[in-house]
Amino acid sequence: MPKPLLTIESTALVEKSIRLEGFLVRNHMDAQEELYDFAVPHLRTGRLELDTTVVEGFEHIVTAFLGMLRGGNTGKMLVARPGLDT
Repeated sequence: MPKPLLTIESTALVEKSIRLEGFLVRNHMDAQEELYDFAVPHLRTGRLELDTTVVEGFEHIVTAFLGMLRGGNTGKMLVARPGLDT
């Protein structure tokens, strides 16, 4: 079993008065329209680019999937057929 990328000792958090807070998109759905109003025009002009991780070859699809689950991608994880421009 692989080691976790990050381990947190709760006693260290308490001793140093560190605040740890997660971010869930579903908690901010009220900002979705504002995000679209800002992001969509920038995406269309190319001023805002999407991050993608591309893995070549369907024989690597399982590796790509597991990498995505482990956070080994930036943005979308794509599996491309060899020889295609992505």
